[in-house]
Amino acid sequence: MMRSFLNLLALPPVLPRLILLSFLGFSTSLFAQTPVPGSNSPLCINSTLALTVNTVQQATYFWTGPNGFSSTQQNPGLFVNNLSMAGTYTLVTTVNSVPTTTTTVVVVNSPPQNVQAFANTPLCVGQTLNLSTSLYPGATYFWQGPSSFTSNLQNPSIQQMTTQRAGSYYLSVTYPGCSASNAFLSVVVNTAPTAVATSNSTVCSGVNLSLAANTVSGATYAWQGPNGWTANIQNPVIQNAQSIHTGTYTLTVTTPGCTPAIATTPVVVNNTNTNATAGSNSPVCVGQTLNLTATTLANTTYSWSGPNGFSSSQQNPSLSPVNTNMAGTYMVYIQTGGCSTVSRSVVVSVSSMPTGRATSNSPVCSGGQIQLSSPVQTGFSYQWQGPNGFFSTLNNPVISSANSIHAGSYFVVIQGGGCSARVDTVVVIVNSAPQISVTSNSPLCTGGTLRFTTTSVSGATYSWQGPNGFTSTQQNPVIQQVGNNQAGNYYVMVSIPGCSPITAFTTVVINSTPTATAGSNSPVCTGGFINLTTPTVSGATYSWTGPNNWTSNIQNPSIQNVQSINAGTYSLVVTTPGCGSATATTSVTINTSTINANAGSNNLYVLVIR
Repeated sequence: MMRSFLNLLALPPVLPRLILLSFLGFSTSLFAQTPVPGSNSPLCINSTLALTVNTVQQATYFWTGPNGFSSTQQNPGLFVNNLSMAGTYTLVTTVNSVPTTTTTVVVVNSPPQNVQAFANTPLCVGQTLNLSTSLYPGATYFWQGPSSFTSNLQNPSIQQMTTQRAGSYYLSVTYPGCSASNAFLSVVVNTAPTAVATSNSTVCSGVNLSLAANTVSGATYAWQGPNGWTANIQNPVIQNAQSIHTGTYTLTVTTPGCTPAIATTPVVVNNTNTNATAGSNSPVCVGQTLNLTATTLANTTYSWSGPNGFSSSQQNPSLSPVNTNMAGTYMVYIQTGGCSTVSRSVVVSVSSMPTGRATSNSPVCSGGQIQLSSPVQTGFSYQWQGPNGFFSTLNNPVISSANSIHAGSYFVVIQGGGCSARVDTVVVIVNSAPQISVTSNSPLCTGGTLRFTTTSVSGATYSWQGPNGFTSTQQNPVIQQVGNNQAGNYYVMVSIPGCSPITAFTTVVINSTPTATAGSNSPVCTGGFINLTTPTVSGATYSWTGPNNWTSNIQNPSIQNVQSINAGTYSLVVTTPGCGSATATTSVTINTSTINANAGSNNLYVLVIR
């Protein structure tokens, strides 16, 4: 009996234990001094919170809680209208002036707002359906749908979808103490489409062309065809079809979520020839080729007849060479597929050929005039054409201020007596006045090779003149083993057809091989001047170096107020352009001067020079 009693004491919470013990015949007064607070938590916002505590004899009660709540009732109630009323509620139970403090925690939830259900619908049979909704921390989820589907996951998936699983899916999101918030969505599961394209081909032009596709539930249709034709209905009709509608038509059948199916059908529209024409290159001249032409139509036969018993089954027959007996009316009969035959005619004229030549004053210089000419023939007209869009109906047209854009081929068409012939072509050259410069490898040394360089001008000729009777017709001439008598100005004259010659010149300097001799006024005394000297070399430069890092670039330098540190060897380098350098040295001695003072009582001063 005692063990059963202890087991009952272990039952939570305390108040139900008291009730159970009362039923078993135990007195609840044993536990009357232990207050056990409780509530109807968790609860939903905008509902009534009921705080409870077991009865303690001779007790007073004082409740406190969030938002400044307080009450002296044993079991107070309050309306919860915001989430801030959740939290810990404290109860002070006082018996015989002895307080006992206990607490209970109240959870207040708010029903989820704007619950939405999402899915990757529409999809195709065999694909995976992904259901999803937003995360609501602490909430429970319940999904249900076709084929007895249920799930307690937030974002469940169903693999290998079938059409039986299409339909409405419902979602309930529930917080403890609150009513469920619901959402639903419709899931579409389509069967992979097939495509079959047909038509009423072959048809004659002017008849309606009907295209047809197999019926696929829930599908959309897209047709494409020749000449940029498109349609978005299942069975389109092209009214008054023409030959331009001949070709392959492509059908695309699409059901949402599935890979589109594609099919093609060929279509032939035979021309009833209402727009057929016959033509030729008439008028033609004797000896030329007559070309007869008819409209190109698919699946068509042609039958030509004409003067001199001419006949042909070709679409575009030719006759060559023609004579005047071949002039007249030519007839062609055109029949396409099962469509009606039509006839077309063309009149051909044959005339004698004009004669003539095209000439010009080419070459000309930029800025000059181009003169085109062709012999005058009475009763004939002239049409000149050439570069830069040139056109003229004059017999001898002139182009002023010519430049490079006018260069090229010009041809003249002479028309007369029904003939048209490109009689002759003349090529016109327009040269620009040359812009030239001339240089050489001057200066150079006697015995060296003199090389000239001048601007390369296409089609030009060169004429050189210079000292010592020099002449040359090369663009860049060379003179071997030059001497001093070949120094001076060299002139070149550059000529191109149609332009005045241009002359330029360059000056050539020829130097002799340098020699170097170095001298000085050594010896000198400290405080004096060192005078370094060397003979003059024409066109040369001089470079002196000496003790104490001394340098100079003049021919005969001087050093003032010299000291013993200025003594030593001085080196000279003499350089002439193109001829190299020569070197020489000279040695400079510097003596020191001293004075002995106080020689005797008569203050005799003696100067000693060493």
